[in-house]
Amino acid sequence: MLSTLLFRFATTFLMVDTLMELPSSTISQIRKIRVRGYSFPLFTEIKRPGARVWDDESSTIYQMAHTLSLFPGLQLDKLIVEDVYHDKGQYRGFFGDVQTYDEIGSLVHQNGWKELWYLTPTTEFIETGHYSSHRVEQPAGWDKDIKEMDGVDAGAECKVYVGQYYEEDEGKEEEECDEGTQDGEDYESEDVQDEDEQSKVALCEEKEEGEGEKDGNDEQDDDGQDGDEEEGDDSVGEGGEG
Repeated sequence: MLSTLLFRFATTFLMVDTLMELPSSTISQIRKIRVRGYSFPLFTEIKRPGARVWDDESSTIYQMAHTLSLFPGLQLDKLIVEDVYHDKGQYRGFFGDVQTYDEIGSLVHQNGWKELWYLTPTTEFIETGHYSSHRVEQPAGWDKDIKEMDGVDAGAECKVYVGQYYEEDEGKEEEECDEGTQDGEDYESEDVQDEDEQSKVALCEEKEEGEGEKDGNDEQDDDGQDGDEEEGDDSVGEGGEG
């Protein structure tokens, strides 16, 4: 039964809080999770150097990707992470670009998923000119990393997609377990992916309405999901078993 549900979480905290209450035997049955990828603060009473001090507690901030290691029994067929660093105009610029770039890199190196989609309204953070010399051209860099992890013959890959948001009753396609989140914009890929293929990561870029025709080929995924508005977007995908 759990394998047919899509668990949706409004924050990383809600995801961790929910999964922490479940036995490992239950967690291993979950196949689809969608989460807004906020960073996760871990609070302690020990004030360590460099830790952020709030009242009488200290916290260490972790990326959403690192919370996956808390659940070694996780065996997701699909993990969908929403970019919160470019959410509706917030955090745009260098800070948001760096956070998104690093988040994707961390997710690629985590275990627990077969197919990873990263949904974002922009791909500006991929441009190497905005970063220091240690950054490599993407998505070629992520593709190289994932092939090194899984092996060249495993079929792992990274792809860039162009897609669009659309409105559709997600409940018609699959049952959904909604944890503290509202209906949002969902990504539709027009290149139908085989469920049995090696995992893929999708990184979507949403273009402003009226900006012009989309570059590249439109992609469409059989896993239809709800959307609040319809507008063009670019997308990048990576794949490989985590």
